[in-house]
Amino acid sequence: ALRNAPMTANRDHEIAAFVKSQLDLEPTRVARLDAFATNEVYEVDAGERRFVVKASPMADASRAEVFACRHGAAAECFAPVILSHARLDGGLS
Repeated sequence: ALRNAPMTANRDHEIAAFVKSQLDLEPTRVARLDAFATNEVYEVDAGERRFVVKASPMADASRAEVFACRHGAAAECFAPVILSHARLDGGLS
C-alpha cells in the first residue's frame, strides 16, 4: 500500500492517471518538482495547460488545505484554484 510507502517513490503514472480521470485531459508531461516528508509536488502539462498536483498520504491535511484555499479565494484572498480533490488509487489524496 502506498500509504506507508516513502514519499520519494516515483508516481508519474499515477499522477497522470489522476489528471486524466479528474480533469479529462491527457497529460503530455509529468515532472516531480519536489518531495517532502508528507507530500510530493508535481507539474503536469495537459491540454494546452499546466497544472500543479500535490499528493499526500495524509488525507485530513489535504482536505484542510483544499478547504483553506477555497475559502481564501471566496474571500478574495490570493489562493490557488483547486480544480479537483480526490484519492489516488494508491491511497494518496
